[in-house]
Order: sequence, then structure tokens, then C-alpha cells
Amino acid sequence: MATIHENSLKCVRIEMLAEITQAHLSWASGFFCSWKGKTFLITNWHVVTLKNFQTKETLHPSGAVPGFFNLHYHSVIKENGKIVSNHEAVSNKLELYQYEIHEEEKVYTNQKWVEHPTLGNNVDIVAIELSDKFVTAPYELVTFDIESELQKDKTLQIMDNLFVTGFPLNTSTTPNKYPIYKSATIASEPDVFSELPIFYVDGKTKAGMSGSPVIKKDDIIKKSVTKTGIHLNQGRIELAGIYSGRDRQEEDEHMAELGIVWRYQECLIPILEKAYSH
Repeated sequence: MATIHENSLKCVRIEMLAEITQAHLSWASGFFCSWKGKTFLITNWHVVTLKNFQTKETLHPSGAVPGFFNLHYHSVIKENGKIVSNHEAVSNKLELYQYEIHEEEKVYTNQKWVEHPTLGNNVDIVAIELSDKFVTAPYELVTFDIESELQKDKTLQIMDNLFVTGFPLNTSTTPNKYPIYKSATIASEPDVFSELPIFYVDGKTKAGMSGSPVIKKDDIIKKSVTKTGIHLNQGRIELAGIYSGRDRQEEDEHMAELGIVWRYQECLIPILEKAYSH
């Protein structure tokens, strides 16, 4: 089996399909995460609605909205917690709305995605819980374990290098079916924000990367003292946030090629708590 980075297996290519016709609308990215024993798909609010989260204006020229996702991802077989087999390029259709049958026709009712409990769709992140039947045994998903991520000593600083990990290329031009790691630099103070817990990154990201996990690779050797002695940790990889595309509200920010990253502690965790309690 080829050596594949574990984070590549956590990422999802999302094809948005129209609500009625299921026609192709656009492409985006997302990732799998786990929280308190449940598994979720994470992506942007503007991906599930095709509306600008800042202006609420439609992003599709026809005004169409998604009703389905066609998800392209990888599942694995694990033995004793280690990946021993990688199932190549699985596709699965996911409905974005619950529905009822009236006179032999589907009538769509409630949305399946969960938004931020207090800021709602002003936070461009949603979570969709995945059922146990989403993958078939013996295969399983590889996820960002958010509870484990919280245990990591995260330090984000201005000028740190991050990787936006998603799918900016057409399926016909990408070298394989795994995500692309696009480098970006933290361009605003990540711990200081006004209304929304975001920071900017400077990087030439492309359409299709909305909803990507933003990953930090720490190349500095860190020393920590434990009961068993001194532990050295180098090259640790951790989740830094969720990418949301470029700022489309202000022309200056868009022209400056500044991308929005949502801090996962302040944004994603409240959403997961809300989804978990439903």
C-alpha cells in the first residue's frame, strides 16, 4: 500500500447538486471529524446554501440551491488502531434536507446541517451528523478527533505557515484523488478579533477549497517533561481552523488575496455541542 498521509484521508471533495433536478452546481471541500463518539461532515454555510455568508446573496447565476451533496472520500480498514487498507475513491450521496412523503411526492422540510448556536449563519461553518450506515463494515472513516485536538498545546502566531487542504483542481487534472496542500501564511493576529473569531491568511487559494481544514505543521522541536522523563516532539500536525474562501464583502480584501480562516475552538466546537445534543 502506498504511503498516504492520514490527513489526506480526512478530507472530502464535495459536489453540490441542485435541490430538484440534482444537476451539478459547483465543487467544494470539507472534512470528517469526530466528537463524543459521533461523526460529522464539516464544511461552510455558503457551501450548503450557495449564498454569501456576509451578504446572503446567491452565489449561483441561476439562483439554484443545493439539495444534495455527492461526497468523494476514502474509507479504511483498521487493525489495532492502525490503517492496514485504504478503500480508493468512495462516492456517497447525502441529502441536505429531511423530507416527508405527501401524495407520493417528497416534500422537503428541515435542514440537516447545524449552524452556530448564537451567531447562526454569520459563522460560515456547518456540521452534518453522519449515520452509522454511512460506511459499510469493515471500512470506517478517518476523522479529526476534536477532543484530541483540544489536548494539543496550540500556538498560532502572525507569519506562521499553514496548509489549506482541499480540492482546487478539476477531477480530470488532479494527479490523484487526494487533496492538494496549499500553503498560506497567517496575515493577521490570530488571537485578536472584533466581532467574529476569524483571522486572515495570505495565499493563492482557489475556488473549490471552501470548507477545507487548515492545518499547521510544527517543525520546531518542543520539549516537555513527563513522569517518564523528557519527551521531544517534532513535526506535530494539528488542526488550526476551517477555510472559508476570500472576503467577498470588501473589494480591497478580495483583491489583496486574503482568505478567511475560522478558529475551530470558538466556532466549530459550539456547533458540535449543539449537533450532539439534537
